[in-house]
Amino acid sequence: MFDNIECEWPLFFCYFIIDACFRDDRNTAEEYSELLDRLLIKTDTGLKLVPEMYAVPADAVNQEYEQPHTQGRIPVGEIPFISFKRPELVIQVVLLAENSEVKDEIASIYPNIQTVAEVHSYEVHPARVLGDLYSYLGKNHKMGLSGRLSKDVGLGATSKIYQLKDRTFVFTPQNLDSREFHLANDMDLFSSTLRSDVAMLHAHWKVPGRPTMVVTLGSREIIDGKVPGSLRQTIKKLVSGYVHGTRVCVSRMGEFFSTSCMVSLEFLSSYETGEPDVVPVPIHDYLDNETGFSVYLLSPGSSPLAGQVTHLHRTPAMLLVVEVVRPPPVSSSGRDR
Repeated sequence: MFDNIECEWPLFFCYFIIDACFRDDRNTAEEYSELLDRLLIKTDTGLKLVPEMYAVPADAVNQEYEQPHTQGRIPVGEIPFISFKRPELVIQVVLLAENSEVKDEIASIYPNIQTVAEVHSYEVHPARVLGDLYSYLGKNHKMGLSGRLSKDVGLGATSKIYQLKDRTFVFTPQNLDSREFHLANDMDLFSSTLRSDVAMLHAHWKVPGRPTMVVTLGSREIIDGKVPGSLRQTIKKLVSGYVHGTRVCVSRMGEFFSTSCMVSLEFLSSYETGEPDVVPVPIHDYLDNETGFSVYLLSPGSSPLAGQVTHLHRTPAMLLVVEVVRPPPVSSSGRDR
């Protein structure tokens, strides 16, 4: 019965307004704004909503046929009208090899893999480093504020790219770090956790930008000179583009910079001393000296920096600066820890 009677869509006025704004045509934008304002539905609280469309009422169809465009129209459909759905979330995954030997083994499955050393523009650290940095959040000596006490960071936190001045940092998931979570040494569990992390990000990611998972693969992931079957299948699944119904994109770190969720670490600057453009020396040195390997903590009396350790004892991240030492060298036959 409504054949040849077209509905009217206020949404197109919105398009004309946006187009006029981009062309810097103020007169056209105001003209369509006035036309759109007459069509908006006002709520009891004064909120203006754009209806999906205006249609001729069923009892006025005959009159509209006899005299087109003479009958009043009523708003129908969704109010407000959302003309688009949220884009499908894409989980970005970066696979990095700890050394060239691991890279050669993984390359048969994923040729574009890079080593950590080849990612020049980014500093790759384990999640515990991010936890140390976040211990400074809210810290203020003058006000007696201790800062963030917990050093645990979740998957959402490690799936962002962080910037501090001219430096860019990425962090690996805490539950995939075998130095912190020893069950991750089991390759079946490691592979299962990796797939579960993808699903968790898809279910709970609510912030602007895409999540970026950085996964480092070391000699632990190579058994008897081969990539274990469970890890091989997981990497193939990631590269295929879908894991359990979640869209995944695997590429190099540089390809994801413009689409990732970016976070500033400006709270690490020396705001308390009135120097917002300066990063405190202990934090700067800690980031420079951090290797990502397991750390050994010294007692204050066993280090030539004992006086500084005592002085900085209340500052957990600073304490690490003077107490963290590189692990002792291993023999050529030892495994890369």
